[in-house]
Amino acid sequence: MSELRALLTPEGLELLDAVGPIDQVADVARAVSRLRAAGHSPDLVSAVVGQAHLRAKAVTKFGPFASRMLFTRAGLEQSTRLGVAARHAQRLRRSGITRVADLGCGIGGDALAFAAAGLDVVAVDADEVTSAIAAYNLAPFGDDAVVRHGTAQENVPDAADGAQAVWMDPARRTQGHGDTRRVASDDYSPPLDWAFSVASRIPTGIKLGPGHDRGALPDDAETQWGRASWPVKESDARP
Repeated sequence: MSELRALLTPEGLELLDAVGPIDQVADVARAVSRLRAAGHSPDLVSAVVGQAHLRAKAVTKFGPFASRMLFTRAGLEQSTRLGVAARHAQRLRRSGITRVADLGCGIGGDALAFAAAGLDVVAVDADEVTSAIAAYNLAPFGDDAVVRHGTAQENVPDAADGAQAVWMDPARRTQGHGDTRRVASDDYSPPLDWAFSVASRIPTGIKLGPGHDRGALPDDAETQWGRASWPVKESDARP
């Protein structure tokens, strides 16, 4: 949190833009030495260099948008590619949706695509640092994209919110490359049983990991397997 506070200042953001992306791990140490020699604090240097390296890695997912975004390492790894998120947004627009609640928004990748497509967004994340970063990433959209710090369960849309749909990308509690076991409802946060209960009351898109037990999905759920993860008609589903 101290690094984030140091970064989210005029000095920190100006320094981050001045440093530019850092592509190679070998360049990290040189950048740290240069900035420390210039008299910048350890917290600020660590935050700026870390973000510069993440921005370089984020180009594969966010293209030119990466150069003005902030990230956490986990948030970048788990975020949806912007092209895929844009397809989610267009699916909403074609359905006549104008306002969506993104419950568990992470760094705001999906919410960014929703807002860019002209949708009003309420984005929520339970982690304080992550929600602050999402707020920064969505700031260009002004009041059309509101970020809240809180749990998904505490922020289910009601009539006062006016949200017509929900998007969820639940975090998997069991993570790790090469883990091929089936993922159960309680392995997600929020649990999928709760997410499915929300989906029974309001149009909801839920992004699931590839290890999810397909037989455990609700019988009336529309599903799509493959790179584009928004549910579509079963006849269009990819194996």
